Amino acid sequence: MYVLSRLVAKFRFKLFRLMSIILLGRDGGQSVIGQCVASDLEFANTKAIRDCILERRLLSGPTIQNYNLADIPECWRAMFSRPAVFPRRFAYLLGDVAIGPSSGVIYRPPKRLLGDGLIFIPSVAHHYFFFQCGIQEVMLSAKSIDEELPVCPMPTIGYYHVLYEGLMRVFKAQKVFGNIKILVPKARPGYVDEMLDFVGVRSNRIIVSDCPVKCKKGVLIPRWSDCGENLTGDICEFREGLISRLPDNCNGSNKLYISRSRSRRMLSNEYEIEKVLANCGYKIAYFEEMSFVEQLKTIRSAETIIAPHGAGLANLIVARPRTKVIEIMTQGWANSCYGHLASSLGLDYTCIDADEPDFMDRLHNLF
Repeated sequence: MYVLSRLVAKFRFKLFRLMSIILLGRDGGQSVIGQCVASDLEFANTKAIRDCILERRLLSGPTIQNYNLADIPECWRAMFSRPAVFPRRFAYLLGDVAIGPSSGVIYRPPKRLLGDGLIFIPSVAHHYFFFQCGIQEVMLSAKSIDEELPVCPMPTIGYYHVLYEGLMRVFKAQKVFGNIKILVPKARPGYVDEMLDFVGVRSNRIIVSDCPVKCKKGVLIPRWSDCGENLTGDICEFREGLISRLPDNCNGSNKLYISRSRSRRMLSNEYEIEKVLANCGYKIAYFEEMSFVEQLKTIRSAETIIAPHGAGLANLIVARPRTKVIEIMTQGWANSCYGHLASSLGLDYTCIDADEPDFMDRLHNLF
């Protein structure tokens, strides 16, 4: 399995380099995927890129963000405690660009082979977005649209990424540039439209396409440093925007367990955990069967939340301050993104290792 993973990684790297050479030319493509497009456009040193920029607005200055998380198993403590480093970030309006609706990639198609195309890697919310669908999108023919307003993509791969790297970008882009249009793919999960409707984006502001579109103005909000690492200011601003649209009667007195027993990735003893927690007065919730708004309301009304690592915890964005959050993780799915999110939101967070022999005893001892 290790050998296969290495072969897949090597193939992806070679394919990415080939696409870079085709679209950037040999000099740009052979360097680290082209320095000018692999980092924030602030570091652009190529005239072709500068010519694309119609407008640039400062989003935030350089920041080192620390996370205050104490009650973490020793095996993951270093991962959870590492600080996030953010360079200066700008929002951009780019002229005469193409945008891939699924990956969010913004690029200039080549007019000839080997030389004059550009891929703005910071436009892709996460690198695997580009590997999953961005490569295919830049290879398709883009259709021109007659639209005067700036167009902002909303990538649609996975609930967590749609919320924090799609909707959050739309939220920020609206604040910075005002009236914009949102680009989404024709094939998309239903919760994408629910999210957009919830934040007030109506159908007349949505562009639906099954292929990349060429537009006069494209909005680029550069990706954040890593999955789960967002500036606390951005998180809190986004949080207030969502909470302001929720009803006031969501009281915070419920005990909640977000089950994964109806998802494709569940804990081996998921049903046993459900039984134990149900006997302790916990409400068992299946977020796969709830609308976006129902999930937010459920989180908002909880005072204690227990959940395996998964997209359901992305809804912590609307949890009340000091809500107790217990995340169940395994060695194979250890990730600090929800711990960092909880730290930014002022939640009482801890996590426990489901692979430990005394896991069920620890779970019982929580009550």
